[in-house]
Amino acid sequence: MCSERKLRLLVGPSEFGITCSWRDKAIILAWVAETEAPNVIWMRMVVLKLSWPPIRHVATFTDKY
Repeated sequence: MCSERKLRLLVGPSEFGITCSWRDKAIILAWVAETEAPNVIWMRMVVLKLSWPPIRHVATFTDKY
């Protein structure tokens, strides 16, 4: 029998950045923070585009390297 196990990581203070993608005609808002794991970071991106859907968001844990 397999049970689902959720991973919880403590996330530190986040840093904010903003950039433009001229090719995709989008503005990208990003927040990045370190976690308690030494090689894992937390990232949230919000993409504002001139197409449908106009707002897209992604939140994920990923490696630093």
